[in-house]
Amino acid sequence: MNQLNLSKQIKTHREREGLSQEELAEKLFVSRQTISNWENDRTYPDIDSLLLLSNQFGISLDELVKGDVETMNRKLAAQHRTTWHMLGGLFLAGILVGPGLYFFDNWGLLFFMIPAGWSLLNAIKIERWKYDHRLRTYEEILVYEKGQPVPRNAQQSTKSRLIVPITTIVLAVILISLTLLSMWLFGVL
Repeated sequence: MNQLNLSKQIKTHREREGLSQEELAEKLFVSRQTISNWENDRTYPDIDSLLLLSNQFGISLDELVKGDVETMNRKLAAQHRTTWHMLGGLFLAGILVGPGLYFFDNWGLLFFMIPAGWSLLNAIKIERWKYDHRLRTYEEILVYEKGQPVPRNAQQSTKSRLIVPITTIVLAVILISLTLLSMWLFGVL
């Protein structure tokens, strides 16, 4: 898998301009440690910092993240596939519990537990990817690359705080409904 090359770009352009990490940090209103983290590929700058970097170095955002956009698209596509795996596992868990209990008694719970476990593992994988690969930043960059307005961080954090609990509640209601319907249809409720 291609590694993101922004870290190399930042270091190369910073050194070309004869700036220390501390000096660049002051110009971008971040800490020296933040610059170090970017250059060592431990964290990825948010869209605002990327725009400040491109202005500081006198290059376009496209030049700065060149090569990274394709990698970002692949990682976002992988996250979407994992989301479908998670949803598929939830659907199977809800649908199969009734027939499983009907035909296999208590062993039929495996027909619920296996897809539910698969779904849970994929949910954990999604959250880990979001954190590790800074997917929100990737989405912001891709939106910016298309010439669309980038949502501001304050709006996103408010949305994110609401979307996660709402999504969790909706998925739980769907799973419980499917499970009860399946159990009722097979007369094990």
